[in-house]
Amino acid sequence: MDDSGTTGSYSNSNYTYTICSSTAGQSVSVLFQGVNLGVDAGNAANSDYLSIYDGNTVNASTLIGSYTGSELQGQNIQASFQNTSGCLTFVFQNGSAPNGAGWEAQLSCYTACNEPTAVVTTPGLQAAPSDYGVMGCAGESILFSGQTSVVPPGNTLINYIWNFGDGSPSVNSSSPTVQYTYSDYGQYLVHLTVVSNTGCSSTNSTQYSVMVSPRPTFEGLLDIDPGPHLTCANPVLLTFDAGPVQHTSWNAVPPMVVSEPLYLPDILFTEFISTLTFDDFPAGATLTNCNDLENVFVNMEHAYVGDLDVWIECPNGTSVSLSQSGAGAAYLGVPYSGDSPTPGVGWDYYWSPTATNGTWLQNLPTGTNQPIPSGTYEANGNLCNLVGCPLNGDWTIHIEDNFSSSNGYLFSWGLDLGENLFTSLPTFTPTTVSSFWTGPFISGSGQGAVFTANNPTLGTFDYSYNVVTNYGCTFDSTIAITYHDPAVITAGPDKNYTCIPILLEAGILTSSPYTYQWSWSPTTGLSNPNIANPTVSGITETTVYTVTVVPNGFPECAQIDNVTVNVIPSMVTSLDDSFHGCAGEIITLPAPTVAGGIPPFTYKWITPDGQEINQPSIDVTAQGAEIYCAVVSDGCLQPDTLCALVSTAPAIPATMTIDNNTGCEPFTALMLADYTEVQNVTQMLWHFDDGVEAPVLSSANHVYLHEGVYFPWLEITDIYGCTYRDTVDNPVLVWPRPVSDFSHTPEIATIPNTTVEFTNNSTGALTYEWDFGVLGQTTSFDTIIVFPIASPGLYPVTLVTSNQYSCTDSLTKLVQVKDDLIVFIPNTFTPDGDGKNDIWRVEGSGFRDFGYVLRIFNRWGNLLFESTDPTVPWVGDTNIGEYYYVQDGVYAYRLEVVDTVNDIKHVYKGSITVIR
Repeated sequence: MDDSGTTGSYSNSNYTYTICSSTAGQSVSVLFQGVNLGVDAGNAANSDYLSIYDGNTVNASTLIGSYTGSELQGQNIQASFQNTSGCLTFVFQNGSAPNGAGWEAQLSCYTACNEPTAVVTTPGLQAAPSDYGVMGCAGESILFSGQTSVVPPGNTLINYIWNFGDGSPSVNSSSPTVQYTYSDYGQYLVHLTVVSNTGCSSTNSTQYSVMVSPRPTFEGLLDIDPGPHLTCANPVLLTFDAGPVQHTSWNAVPPMVVSEPLYLPDILFTEFISTLTFDDFPAGATLTNCNDLENVFVNMEHAYVGDLDVWIECPNGTSVSLSQSGAGAAYLGVPYSGDSPTPGVGWDYYWSPTATNGTWLQNLPTGTNQPIPSGTYEANGNLCNLVGCPLNGDWTIHIEDNFSSSNGYLFSWGLDLGENLFTSLPTFTPTTVSSFWTGPFISGSGQGAVFTANNPTLGTFDYSYNVVTNYGCTFDSTIAITYHDPAVITAGPDKNYTCIPILLEAGILTSSPYTYQWSWSPTTGLSNPNIANPTVSGITETTVYTVTVVPNGFPECAQIDNVTVNVIPSMVTSLDDSFHGCAGEIITLPAPTVAGGIPPFTYKWITPDGQEINQPSIDVTAQGAEIYCAVVSDGCLQPDTLCALVSTAPAIPATMTIDNNTGCEPFTALMLADYTEVQNVTQMLWHFDDGVEAPVLSSANHVYLHEGVYFPWLEITDIYGCTYRDTVDNPVLVWPRPVSDFSHTPEIATIPNTTVEFTNNSTGALTYEWDFGVLGQTTSFDTIIVFPIASPGLYPVTLVTSNQYSCTDSLTKLVQVKDDLIVFIPNTFTPDGDGKNDIWRVEGSGFRDFGYVLRIFNRWGNLLFESTDPTVPWVGDTNIGEYYYVQDGVYAYRLEVVDTVNDIKHVYKGSITVIR
C-alpha cells in the first residue's frame, strides 16, 4: 500500500521501489483492490501518477503503464514471461493535485505463462461485403486454419479449440486445420483458443466473422416435364429450361461488444468488474421489451461456482443477480490446476430471460470437481428488471469471490440484443453470376438455364442445374428426366379359324402414357379395321393381317406388326374297330382321335343297349361280342360317328399237381402243370409261396429252405393278355431239422490232463449219437472222454441228432490235445549265402533259457558246434579239419531243454542235412 498506511492520504513524497519473488523462477503479481490517486481535471500533468515497469530497473522499453485516479482499480499487473527477473518496479510521482487516499494491492507470486496468440484464417474464401469477414457457402466444407497463430519462441501449439458459433459443441483438435460445414445460412462468429506445450492457453478474442450464403431455390425446375419423352424422331432434340433461381437476402449479425480477459484471484469479498461501452444505438434509446434481451453470456473458468456472486449493472445503475454464492463444489469450464494466475480453458455460459431449466446452482453435476455443462441457464434474479435501461453507455458485470482457495478467469462477456434494436445493419443478397447444366446427351457446353438433349438413349437420367453466385458459392439441384421409345406393340398370337368368329388380340406390351390410333389391312372379314381387337369371320383362306399403330401427335413413331389367321380344315376322326379282352375284364375304350375341326370337341358313347354316355372314353366289361359307337362333334357342330367290336378271348384251364409234398428242410418239391398247349401261352409264372417265383413253362423244381406250410400256385397268361390261376389243394409241408451243437471243456486239452467234458447244446432233437472214432461211441446226452496222453493231436468228434419227423443233423468238431512244450527242429538248411535258409536254429516255446544245450556231431562223433543260447544259430561252421565250413552231408544233433511248467529236462536227438 502507499506510505499512509491504512488511514489518511499519502504524503507528498516520490518513491521508486522494486518488488521481486524470493523463490527462484517465480514472478510477481499485483492485484490492485482499491486505488485513489490525486487528479487535476484541468491539467493532467499536475495529477499524481504511479508508473509500473516490467523488470527490476526503470527503462522506458519495459514500461507497462502510468496510471492516475482509479485507473488501476481491479487490475492485475504481472511480470511477463519475457521478464527473466520476475520483478516489478514501481515509480510514484506526486504532482500538485490534492493527494488521494492512495492504493491497496495484494501481492502474490506465480509461474509466468508465455501465452500464445490465436489467429484464424480461412484459405480460399473471399472477403464479405461491408468488411463483415469472409464468405462461405451453406452445405459446403470450409477450411479453417490456426497455422498463423503466434507461439512464443521455443514452444509449440498442441491443441486447437474451435467454437464455430452455430451452437454445436466445440471441436478439439491437435491439427491446426479443420474442415467444418454450416448447414444453414447466416453470420457466424468463430472463436479459436490455442494451447501450447507448456499448458498456456491464448486469451485473446478472435471473433472471426463468417458470412454463410444461403442456398437458392430452384422453382423453375418444377416446371420441367420429367417425361417420359418419346425418342422416335430422327434426330431427337429435346429442350429444357430451368428458369431463374430465387436467392434469399439476410442481415448481418448485430455488432458484439466483447470484453478483454479479467483475472479473478482468490481474494475474499473483493469485487471484480468488467465494463462494456455501447454506442451503436440511437441517442436516448432504452430497452423497452424484455424479449429484446436475448441473453447475457460469459466465457470463463473458475474452480468453484459456489464461491461466486455474479450480477450485471446497466448504465443507469439498475442491477440483476445472475448467480448467487452457495453450496456448490462444481467447476466452470476447465480451471487451471493450482492457485496461480495461469488461465485454464473457458466455457460458454448464457443467462436468458426465457430459460426455464434453473440456475447454475440448480444444475450442479453429480460428484465434486465436475464442470457445469456449457449452455443456457436462468438468472438468479429477473433479467426483465433491466427493461428501461439505456442501451448506450457502460454495462458492467460484477464478480465477487466469497470463499477462499480458488481462482479463475473471465475471458470475455457480452450482451446479445435483438436485431430490431440495430437500425443500420447491412443486407446481403446473393446474385447469380453464371449457371450451367451437367448430365448426359447435352448439346454444347450446357451453359445457361436452357439445355438441349441430343439423341438421348432410353432410360431415366439425372440432370443437375448448377448456379454460381457472386459470393463464389456453387449450388445445384437435380431432376430425373425419362426418355421413352413408343410402347412396344403386338398384333397378337396367330389364330385358327373354322366356322366361329375369332378375336384378334393386338395390344401394347409396355407401359405408356400415350394414346394410339389403330389401322388393320386387309380389311376382309374384319368387324372394325380401326380398333385394336376386331373379330374375324367368313374368310375361306389363310390371311395375314397387318396392323399399324401410331401414337397420337407422333406420326413419325408409327409401328407395324402382323398376325396370321389360319383357316382350319373340317374335322376328321378315327377309332380302332375292334378290342379284345378277357372274360369279365374291364376294357377302356379311348376317345377317338381328331384331326382338323375347331375346339371345343364333345364326345358321346352309345352302348349296345342304347344307353348314351357323354364323356371322351368309357370302361366296358368284356362279355362275348358287342358293338359300341362314339359320336364326336366340334365347335362347328358337325358330328361324326365311329363304332368298334368288343369281344372276349377263349379261357385256358390252369391246373397243377405236386409230385411229393412232404419232407425235411431244405426240401425239393416237383410241381407239374396240366396244360400243355403252350403255343397259346405267353407266360407260366410259378408262385412258391415263400417269396420266390419262377417263369418256367411246364414243370418246375423248387427248394424250400425253411420249415413251414406252403400253398404254391400257378399263373398262366395267354396271347390275349388274359391271366388264369390254380392253387393246390394239399399244401407243401416242410419239417424242421434239429440243430446239433455241443461244447467241451477244456477247449484245448494239455498233456497230462486229457479228460474232456462234452456238453450237448443241441435243439429240436429227440435222440443223440456221439462218435469219437477209435475212442468209441455213445448215445448219452452229455459225456466225458479221456484222450490218450501219449498221442497229442487233433481228434474229430461228431454229434448226430434226430427229431420226431426223422429229420437229422450232425456236427463235427476237432478237439486238440497238446503238450505245452513246443520245440521245432529243422532237418535241412542251405548255407550257400543266397539269403535264403542260410542258418539253422531251434525254434519253439515252453522251455527256459538256462538248461538249453545244443551239440552237433559229424558221423564219426566229433563235436562240430555247441551252444547254450537258443538265439545263436548254426551257419555250418566247424573247427575240425582243413575247412572252415562243413561239407554237404548229414550231421547228428543232441538238444537238451527244460520246460517251464514242470522244470523237467527234455532231450531231443536227430539229424540235419546240409545242402549247398
